[in-house]
Amino acid sequence: MPVSSRRLCALVLWNLYILFSLSVSLILLYCPFSYCWLLFAACIVSLQVIMNKKNVISELRRESAVYDERIALQDNIRRAKLRRFLAEHRHASQWATCVAALEDARSSGLAPANDMIGDAIQRCGKRGQIGVAKRLYTSFYRQLKRPRPPVVHLAFMAACADSANFVEAHEAFESLLARDKAKLAKNAEHKPLINDDLVTEYLRAALATSVRALETGAGVSPEAGSAPAPAPWETALTHLLQLRRDKAYPFRKHVELTPLLIESASQLAELGGHWQLCLQLLQGAAQQQMLVPPEAYDAAIRACYRHHKHATVVSLMEELIATKVAPDERSVRLALHSSEEEASAARRAGAAHSTAWALSLTLFHAMKQNGLVTYQQSYETPLRACVQAGKWEQAMSLLQTMRRDRRPVSPALYATVLSARVEHAASYKEIARLFRLSVVQDGQTSVVLYLAALRNCMARRDWRHFDQLNTEMKRKDIPEPYDKILLLIEAAYLRENYHGALMRFARFDNITNFEKQRVIESGSVRLYEEDFEVPERILDMVLDAYERVKDHKDPMVGVAFRAATARKAKMGASGHTRLHASSDPNHREAPPEWMFSNEAREARSPSPYH
Repeated sequence: MPVSSRRLCALVLWNLYILFSLSVSLILLYCPFSYCWLLFAACIVSLQVIMNKKNVISELRRESAVYDERIALQDNIRRAKLRRFLAEHRHASQWATCVAALEDARSSGLAPANDMIGDAIQRCGKRGQIGVAKRLYTSFYRQLKRPRPPVVHLAFMAACADSANFVEAHEAFESLLARDKAKLAKNAEHKPLINDDLVTEYLRAALATSVRALETGAGVSPEAGSAPAPAPWETALTHLLQLRRDKAYPFRKHVELTPLLIESASQLAELGGHWQLCLQLLQGAAQQQMLVPPEAYDAAIRACYRHHKHATVVSLMEELIATKVAPDERSVRLALHSSEEEASAARRAGAAHSTAWALSLTLFHAMKQNGLVTYQQSYETPLRACVQAGKWEQAMSLLQTMRRDRRPVSPALYATVLSARVEHAASYKEIARLFRLSVVQDGQTSVVLYLAALRNCMARRDWRHFDQLNTEMKRKDIPEPYDKILLLIEAAYLRENYHGALMRFARFDNITNFEKQRVIESGSVRLYEEDFEVPERILDMVLDAYERVKDHKDPMVGVAFRAATARKAKMGASGHTRLHASSDPNHREAPPEWMFSNEAREARSPSPYH
């Protein structure tokens, strides 16, 4: 209440008191025994006092309202000045000035707005001052004596993400989650503070902490006798899945798969090696018709490539291209390599329809059109993919492109392209002409061309020239690769030489088992299981050949049958296919970490030739 109003009230009350005293004295003096006059005078005085009191109260209220309006106007002016000051010091390096301004405003009786405090918290987080940000988040609001709005919770979580402090983010998230659960238990209509924006910042904090730990090599070392603490990415993904799957509380409808949430969750899943979770996130977003950012596709591509899911990588890149969104350069190069692997797998499986070679050409031309750096491998990878798919015209076109761009063409690469042409030749005369061309080009005919000629003769059932080429390879002491042994097994079966097919398979199984064991024991070379595997159609031929000659006296017939049966059972137990990504996480074993580092690999097994 203003001072002038107080003085006016006191003056009015004092005058009323004097008037009442004089009236009573006069009545008692002239009419000492007239109580009627006394009562009448008292009533008159009381009415006057009541009327004067109402006027005084209304005047006091009007003065108080005017005073409050003036105070509010002054506070708005001061708050506007504070907002301008904070806007002038908006850089993260000026966090100390912003915090000092907020503290000064609070101490002078001015309550800063929530968005001002949230901006200051974010600036502190960007400069790594998470302690100051937490003080603003907790004790500063406690001194203001008002609850924290959702924007401040989001700002503090973003500050934890910017400063890569998952401990504080997890503590705040757990507190908010427990609070929401308690309020939802009392009131089902309560709107929880845990929403998609808050979860996104929580995932981003886990991602930043995990990436920093990988860069610095720092980790949480467990105490003696205690279990290792879960990694930040594991904890964050666990909470995300619990929120999405919890049926007791309605968090799912408040935590939607927004583009930013999908991006952060996919990157966390990639960091943890969960390629299945990456695919589930993409599929869930597609089912809900949500926009999927290209970063989520890039993370899924990297995770699948790391676990040798080349078919899935090709499929993801095709989906990304279909959305007309530019992929990351690293994803393009990984998909380019996966397309070659998928084309090779499709050829081994005998699949007639495979689009991996077309994807490799699309990515190669896109790299050249967008000005990306093209290395020698960028040319050779799509070329080999076309050769594996039997597209020798496209392979020849790429070969001309390499020569036009003045890229070196090795004899092995030229023989690879020429082998695709030989394999699709219409007659043996054309094969002989191409052989002479290879001799002119390289000085000799490589084993790749011989294998292509053998495939051509077997496809045309030209057994005379097939035997002629086989004899020529033996005469020239050309090494016999695994592919030739498999070709001889198939040729013997097609020529109804079932005993010969079983003998060749027994020899192949013996050689591959020995070489595989040698690779495993050495540990200096990465193990590729597909190098020692047999296509399913060859195993079917061997088993059918055994059924035809199972009464043969040669003991190697039984040995070949048992080896084929074991391989068939192992292939059925693994449950994987060559053309489609398997849902079985044991489909491919991830190689050890030292395989991805040249320095670690050199230290493990230094090469004697360098």
